[in-house]
Amino acid sequence: MKWKRIQVDPSAMMEKYHVGPLTGSILASSGLEHETIQEILNQDSTITVSHADCIVRACQRIMTARNRKEKVFVGGDYDADGICSTAIMKRTLDRIGIENGY
Repeated sequence: MKWKRIQVDPSAMMEKYHVGPLTGSILASSGLEHETIQEILNQDSTITVSHADCIVRACQRIMTARNRKEKVFVGGDYDADGICSTAIMKRTLDRIGIENGY
């Protein structure tokens, strides 16, 4: 199966939503309503305090495992971000000297 690229002019979307050419092309070909586009573009993507706290606790636990010479299991799912995050975590653990598996 060959992919067919839809030819769109992103300039109207770029101007209306103040986005770059790639995002403008995606929006132009999406067929989404203005309200939906606004909702997508205006999402709050900042890390909340509770997320930051979880990150700190995870880092502390990893360092505890290192100090105790524990082996760490890295679990991830099989989609693109799951495979990438598993690989990044494994490599990080290797670099800081923590025995690990996945």
